[in-house]
Amino acid sequence: MASPQSPKYYKVAMLLFSGADILDFCGPAELLTHVSHSDDYTQPDQAFSISYIAGSEIVPAASQLRVVRDRSLEQARADLDAYDIFIIPGAMPDAIMSMINPPSPELAFIRDFIAQPRRLPGQQARIVFSVCTGALLLGAAGAFEGKTATTHHLCVDMLKQICGEHTEVLQRRYVDGGELKNGTRVLSAGGISSGLDATCYLIESLLGVEKMKQATNMAEYERRVVEA
Repeated sequence: MASPQSPKYYKVAMLLFSGADILDFCGPAELLTHVSHSDDYTQPDQAFSISYIAGSEIVPAASQLRVVRDRSLEQARADLDAYDIFIIPGAMPDAIMSMINPPSPELAFIRDFIAQPRRLPGQQARIVFSVCTGALLLGAAGAFEGKTATTHHLCVDMLKQICGEHTEVLQRRYVDGGELKNGTRVLSAGGISSGLDATCYLIESLLGVEKMKQATNMAEYERRVVEA
């Protein structure tokens, strides 16, 4: 008789910075929080644990929201390989561009994450996941080279300019760009609420449709399915 499969757990790094859009990071976090290996919602066994990382201890996100980080960029970099999933939210384009030129510590952190060596066979492949204009940062880091990507519909041309001719930029709710040479998987979501649908896709691809439905049922969210 086959033994039951061990439950899978994932460590998530959520990048925060000044002006980060609230739904860009809170939406994915909300859904991931509701994925549990327990059927008792009062005693969850959460499949995803999230660390909020930032350059400053208190992050002034959009709409005057203040968020206290869990770890600094330096602390997170010290054990970068521990993170399975790295989520990059967006912000107003000017705020994002100020982190690209001149290159910011946040951009350097993204580059370090996607440059890690391939994980050993049997280990969970890393995933980097941008929401909205977070794709501009991910594109500037070189993650979309030879890939397909998306971003907020008002910033499609900006992403094309950043990435150049070797990236196909589409106007979609989310795009699975496949793997980098080191095995890191690249996922991008369109504007703001698209991050919810991309997170549903991520959960389903990692843990199956029932775990995805568990999250959407708890959040009372109706997923919009598209071809990734």
